[in-house]
Amino acid sequence: MPDFVLDNDMFNQTVETNGEWIVSRTGIKERRIEQKKYNFEMIGEACAAALNNAGLGPDKIDMIIVSTATPDYSCPSTACLVQNYIKAGAAASFDIAAGCAGFVFALDIADLYITSGRAKNVLAASGDIMSRMTNYFDRGNCVLFGDGAGAAVITAQSSGGGILATCIHCECDGQKPYFVQNPLYSPREIFDKTTKQFKGNAEKIQGSYLTQNGREVMQFVSRATPKALDEVLTKAEKTISDLKYIIVHQANKRIIDHVIEKYRLDPKKVPINIEKYGNMSSATVPVLLHELNEAKELRKGDLIALVGFGAGLAYGAALIQW
Repeated sequence: MPDFVLDNDMFNQTVETNGEWIVSRTGIKERRIEQKKYNFEMIGEACAAALNNAGLGPDKIDMIIVSTATPDYSCPSTACLVQNYIKAGAAASFDIAAGCAGFVFALDIADLYITSGRAKNVLAASGDIMSRMTNYFDRGNCVLFGDGAGAAVITAQSSGGGILATCIHCECDGQKPYFVQNPLYSPREIFDKTTKQFKGNAEKIQGSYLTQNGREVMQFVSRATPKALDEVLTKAEKTISDLKYIIVHQANKRIIDHVIEKYRLDPKKVPINIEKYGNMSSATVPVLLHELNEAKELRKGDLIALVGFGAGLAYGAALIQW
């Protein structure tokens, strides 16, 4: 996690808001902002920590999958830069772009390579410097996002456990263009060389910033989250009562509360850390998983569901046995 803490009171400098308003609508009190490092360095540190936690050397990694919406370069991939950063030998390395659902997508890919026998050790990582694509004069969005990275080592094993089931999907109606259909997207400037003016979404901003339609995102999540969770439970022949934890992408506390209410769950079963970090895109799931592990809240055999959703509109879930 970055060192700099951006708390709610600091937003008074750019937008008309206050801490009480932000907490009541999002559950967020503060978030971390990366001021110096490249994204691949932040992700690389998370990967190095995951390898140390797994007791595995970087030379043993066969594949590195990085989910990011804020790559440092178009080419080479962030995963290749991470590979060099951690000295991971000749590991196949590539990025995926699935927004905030990216870590779940990465686990699905890792599972396929491992179960097919084509890889033994896969490093799945997520990291985003969301502050670099956030318009801090946009009150509806700037309070939501923070920066951070998380990673996990997925290893082949002869006994049971591990990744029991996954599902990944994308939703669209096939009627409207991408930038109209999807309520969560990152616009680019539209520059008119004749009039020397910006048009469209870039009319009031100088850069490429993330925007979203919060109401439509909430409607999408309300459909997608239970659908994905039910699908992996059915595939693994498990029920919601079998789960120790459900780790939901930390986008907004209202979304997490919706899951708790729908399944009538004990809130302790759906842990949160959004109050400390905000929405770190796909990094929220591995970071929360890491914090539970560090707090010794996970025991061998525990069933944990991971649920992600984001731009695309992409969503998915993974059921793992610790």
